[in-house]
Amino acid sequence: MSDKGYPEGGSHHPTNLPYVRHSESDYYPMRMGGTVRQGMAASALLIGDVVYLSAVDTWAKSNAFANYTGLVGIVVGGDNTYMDIVQTDNVIGTPACATGGNVVVMTYGICKALSDAALATVNSILTVGATTAGRIGTANAATGNIVGVQLDTATAAAQPIRVFVGARR
Repeated sequence: MSDKGYPEGGSHHPTNLPYVRHSESDYYPMRMGGTVRQGMAASALLIGDVVYLSAVDTWAKSNAFANYTGLVGIVVGGDNTYMDIVQTDNVIGTPACATGGNVVVMTYGICKALSDAALATVNSILTVGATTAGRIGTANAATGNIVGVQLDTATAAAQPIRVFVGARR
């Protein structure tokens, strides 16, 4: 027995990961928040851009599905936000940082992205948009290059929607 009364070798301590409640009330059950990473921008990035890890600690955007096979996320802040996370609709699509600048990317959780087209069905699998680099869409969802799950609808392109980044249906 250990000095804490646990049997040797058979017990495991919990991790340092907390339980996180994503809602503060029953009125808005899917609040934004999640796991973010800081890195460098391979090009100028916007708040809400869908990005992929292109090199060590370097995030890039594209509209090529093949680039999004590894770690992906959505830009939530950067040098232009003083490294704060911003998620109000009026800042989604504004500059987060310049090429070579610092960027904050959400890789798991709920945040906002810009739609590449009208997105009518909530709970759809989302990928990078087919038209505009950095936007979110539903084209090629079957290829496995999944960014997350859609939580809101969009009636046209360039509308902010909530995305559960890293989630799979």
